[in-house]
Amino acid sequence: MLKGGNAIDASIASMFCLGVTNPQSSGIGGGFIMTLYNRLAFLCSCLDTGMRQKHMASRSMERCIVIDARETAPAKAHRDMFVKDEFGSKYGFRAIATPGEISGYWLAFRKYGSGNVSWYDLVKPSIDLCRDGIPVSEYLAYVLSVKEKHFRTLPSMQ
Repeated sequence: MLKGGNAIDASIASMFCLGVTNPQSSGIGGGFIMTLYNRLAFLCSCLDTGMRQKHMASRSMERCIVIDARETAPAKAHRDMFVKDEFGSKYGFRAIATPGEISGYWLAFRKYGSGNVSWYDLVKPSIDLCRDGIPVSEYLAYVLSVKEKHFRTLPSMQ
């Protein structure tokens, strides 16, 4: 916000950083729901990232806006895909949904960002964290230790 950004810009930059520092709970491989509130406006609407149904009409004076950027099942997913493979529903590439996170960030940035900061400015601090490393929290260390066996044995995790 020091560069003229608004709360949307700051929240996008913060969510990118959280994905790096708290990857067991958030990040670009997942999705989110964002609620925006404008106390001066009078209408409400819901925007979807386009991955599910078409979004409701957007108006210029919305009071509350919900951006639905949740992850979705892959296009080839089907009801019985894990019937004979319970392990596959929890571990490996088939257990992963199609992410909506980046699409949602981009929608929020494009429609509600300040226009004073670039996408690069929002992402750069997280890139630096990835490059330079982060202190691993006690909880993240625990989660990684619990899943270590899976990281080492699943071909999709190599």
